[in-house]
Amino acid sequence: MHRIRMLILVDLETGRRHRVVGGGELLEVEGLGLISSERLVEGSVIRLAGRRFLVRRPLPEDVPKVLRRVAQFNSPTVNQYMMMRAGVRSGSFVVEAGAGSGGLTVMVLWAIGKGGRLVSYEKRKEFAEVLKRNVKSLGLGDNWILKVEDFGKASESGADALLVDLPQPWEYVDVIARVLRPGGRVCAHCMSAIQAWKTHTSLSDGPFAEVGTYEVLERPWVVDERRMRPEFEMLGHHGFVVCATRVGP
Repeated sequence: MHRIRMLILVDLETGRRHRVVGGGELLEVEGLGLISSERLVEGSVIRLAGRRFLVRRPLPEDVPKVLRRVAQFNSPTVNQYMMMRAGVRSGSFVVEAGAGSGGLTVMVLWAIGKGGRLVSYEKRKEFAEVLKRNVKSLGLGDNWILKVEDFGKASESGADALLVDLPQPWEYVDVIARVLRPGGRVCAHCMSAIQAWKTHTSLSDGPFAEVGTYEVLERPWVVDERRMRPEFEMLGHHGFVVCATRVGP
């Protein structure tokens, strides 16, 4: 079991999420004040500041709301899709290129468990400091290595999966091929169509098969006693994910 150092309080009227971090008898709930740690029982509903809150552990969808950031988090939908396409599972050896503030990092650590291993590359020191604090705040990191350097210097090999979030993934095709084991999967997040096209064609020219490009969409629905309809405000484009399988030897 991971050490859980953070809990989430969900306002049952508004859906707003507040994080609780730390130890001791009195804990500070961001935006709400102090609360006794004895009241924070996972799965319970408590009353605080005149409102009702559900107490639970963080979920992947909470990551952009509750972690510190100096770089924009990708949508959890994109991160989950990348992990699914890359075959990330319990026990996987994963390399991450361009970790930013750690939104994808913590989701991978949750998925691979203690039997897995993650190496993350983030060359910007100010991003790396926030990233380390975010991972620690969730009680994770025993099987994680952070390298504060450019992914082009990567020395790993034999990785099961490689997750890339860099502005120009196509410039690292040789490094990607070197890091992955035969049969390993790479997934790169690209915000624009031209980025996705360059990444797709570059992988197609390298030692890769099953090259595919996918657009990630998310469409919430409103459901109540009288209606069921799509949300009027839909974030219709989360970006593209370009994936491929490393061909050996």
